Amino acid sequence: MPHSPDIYLKPDRKIWTEADLPYLGWHNCVIHDFTLERTDQPSAPNFLLDLDYILQWLKPNELGYFQFWTAPTTLIFYNVQSLRIEIDPLWKPPTLLEIDEIYLKRESPKSSKETRYQGEISLRRGRMSFNAQGFKQIVRKPPKLSTMQHWGLEERGGISFDKTPYKLEDETLLTLP
Repeated sequence: MPHSPDIYLKPDRKIWTEADLPYLGWHNCVIHDFTLERTDQPSAPNFLLDLDYILQWLKPNELGYFQFWTAPTTLIFYNVQSLRIEIDPLWKPPTLLEIDEIYLKRESPKSSKETRYQGEISLRRGRMSFNAQGFKQIVRKPPKLSTMQHWGLEERGGISFDKTPYKLEDETLLTLP
């Protein structure tokens, strides 16, 4: 899906939810790790992913290389049920676990009043499927411009499922080229 720089590449956009779904796309984003988090519903934990989100793809530069605005994020799917993870048995770290796309289909509430989403994370080497109550994606570090679609582990501060958006003293540092 296309990303909209006017909406999303602004320092004040640090959190996205299902309301932003038409504007979000996760193609080529790298998953560094994932985990389950306990909730007050033991049978429906939160599913968290630590990933590098591509906020915007830029046209090739004068050398013919694409450039990307990327940032480490925590993607949280709430009250997950029916989680299934299938990863190609030939995949081994440190090979990157790349997302082809994330598909979320809103389900009509049946007996309860909560809206749920049927989700599938299509990976280059597998897939993850689940049913969730919604999601939130939190940008943990200021976006940077690079020819790489992901950050190095040291640069991003290692693996993290932190839910705190980044803070900048001078948010004017983030401007579109």
